[in-house]
Parts: sequence; structure tokens; C-alpha cells
Amino acid sequence: MSNSILDQVTLGYQLVWNESRELCAVQLFVGTRGSQDIDVPHLLAGLAARWSGKAPSLLLSPLSPILLSELLDRAPADAPRIEVNQAWLHDAQTNQRVHRAHQRGLHLVWRGEPGQRPSKALAPCFERTMVSLTAEEALNALRSSRTWIVGPRHKTRGFAVGAGRSNL
Repeated sequence: MSNSILDQVTLGYQLVWNESRELCAVQLFVGTRGSQDIDVPHLLAGLAARWSGKAPSLLLSPLSPILLSELLDRAPADAPRIEVNQAWLHDAQTNQRVHRAHQRGLHLVWRGEPGQRPSKALAPCFERTMVSLTAEEALNALRSSRTWIVGPRHKTRGFAVGAGRSNL
């Protein structure tokens, strides 16, 4: 990427791991410096030129609703996945942009606060969702997984016995 585009953005990244603890994506946080607009096609072309086919997939996470709007309006179908933050889906214009971007073939990823889910109207537009659990949901999931892993438990002479193994 030329210095001109790098002068317009701030970048940060986070590695994304799958359930098998394998690197599956790189989340690239993209912000604008000050209030200036960025040349989205130039940014995407620069990323595409430098992102190897052997590299994990790329998820662009815009740090402002203005940048999200630019990406939704101007990114081509072969652009990296774009994160759409639920907090910015409060107006009809952004929702329309999401629908148009989806129709153009953009790969969109929804993200919200713990306990939130995408609306039924917008859910089909997202290829993936990044769901955060509330404390209660996390506790229930832990309880369910413990039962699933250990199996039903019963007590014998004060000791817990499960799945044919005795703790005697």
C-alpha cells in the first residue's frame, strides 16, 4: 500500500482461532485518522495485493459507522469479510446498505453485545455471526457441557460415580 493510503488509516489486528485451536482468520481493525474520508477501493486493492492465498481469511472490522458505510457501498464481492456492528444498525439507511451489499455478494459478519442477536429482517444478510454470551448464558452453557462430558452422575457411599468409573 502506498504511503498515501497508510496516512489515512490506523490498523490493528487480532488473530482468530477456531474450536480446534487452529488459526482460521485475522481480524483487521481499520480506523480513519481524524475525520477524513478514505479511498476504500485503494485500501482494498492494497490489501488484496499483499494478502497471500495461503494466509488465513481476513475480516475487516471498521471502527466507525462512516467507514462501515463506505465499505458496504464500495467494496466488491471479492473483498474480505466485513464486520457489521449491531450498534450501527439503528437507522434505515445502514440497513439498506447491508441489504444491497449482501445482494452484491459481500460476505458480512454480524457482531453484537452479549445477549444480542441479529434481527430476523437482517439475519439472512450475514454469512456468520459473532455472538457474545451473557453471564447467565455462559453459566448455562458450562452446566450443559459438564453434563454432556461427564454424563449423568449419581452418588454411592458419599462418592461421586459417573460413566462406569468409581472414585473409591
